[in-house]
Amino acid sequence: MRSFRLGFSLIFWGLFIALLDFEINLVSILPGFIGFIFILYGIQKVGKEDNKIKKLVPWVYGLIPLSAMEWFSSFFIRPNEKMEEAALPINPLLLGWFSLLEIALLVVTILFVVKLMNYYIDLLKERKQFEWHERFVSRKLFYVWTQVALVVLLPLAAIHMVMAVLYIVVILFVLIGVARILMSAYRIKQLSEVIWENSDQN
Repeated sequence: MRSFRLGFSLIFWGLFIALLDFEINLVSILPGFIGFIFILYGIQKVGKEDNKIKKLVPWVYGLIPLSAMEWFSSFFIRPNEKMEEAALPINPLLLGWFSLLEIALLVVTILFVVKLMNYYIDLLKERKQFEWHERFVSRKLFYVWTQVALVVLLPLAAIHMVMAVLYIVVILFVLIGVARILMSAYRIKQLSEVIWENSDQN
């Protein structure tokens, strides 16, 4: 039972770090790969009690290096005073590489979150938490649709002002979607401290 509680807690904090990107001068101060490392340890802990969650391990193994490469690459494209004074543009190949990394990381992260939410939904169904089961399904769909809208509008925002405004609106909905995913992970953490503990005692 301790593995359940600790595992779901690590997954929650890992998601918090990985999904909320706090940046200074285009460089994240909380690198996403640290969050994915937390998630990996959390999955391993939960896996001691439930083998089904181990299906997520390959996804995290892919996200850790992908996120690390994206973070380290950001150091080479951030603007600085010397660059502005010299009027030297960023190497387009480097910028293209960074953009591809960002898109790949975004897509794989979306797929991972969907897989994780599916695992949560199955757990709730097994534990007959049908009310929370329906909420989690709704939260998963909301997250997917807002993320898809973000991916579609990202290249269009640079072309037309109207799309840029719409992109900002979508960003707000994306933040709501991410917050609901974090709320779901926190709820599972709470349930692991109550439902699973009570079922073990019975």
